[in-house]
Amino acid sequence: MDLGEFETGKVIQRLRIERQLSIEDVAELIDEDVEFIRELEANMYPDIGLGVFFYLAKVFKMEASELIDEIHKENIDYFNRVNKKYELAKQRDKQRKLVLQKKKTHNFKNKITKHPFKAKINTIENGPTTSIRKLCIKYDIIPK
Repeated sequence: MDLGEFETGKVIQRLRIERQLSIEDVAELIDEDVEFIRELEANMYPDIGLGVFFYLAKVFKMEASELIDEIHKENIDYFNRVNKKYELAKQRDKQRKLVLQKKKTHNFKNKITKHPFKAKINTIENGPTTSIRKLCIKYDIIPK
């Protein structure tokens, strides 16, 4: 019976502490080993056997459906916390990308200039390009 692999142990531990039971008491009442209960609270068993589950509900003096509801609520809280952290991380990444993009754009606009050699090749002292000048000289439009 898969009750949620994230918070099942925390719920069992919380219920045990609320009812002022030690790990040894719970282990004795459900006829299991103390180490098994410790591992159960440490979420080493994501799938609890049905018999153990009903014994735990009986030890905590609740119905099995109430124990399922407790575990379900805890898992919903866990998933909400995880999703919130995930959304915050996505927002931070988005902001970082925007900042980096602004820096790149800013640097691109301000630091790239025309290459000085290309400028000299294309224009002669702010005059027409060399190819146009050659044509003008060829057809005697401007003096040599």
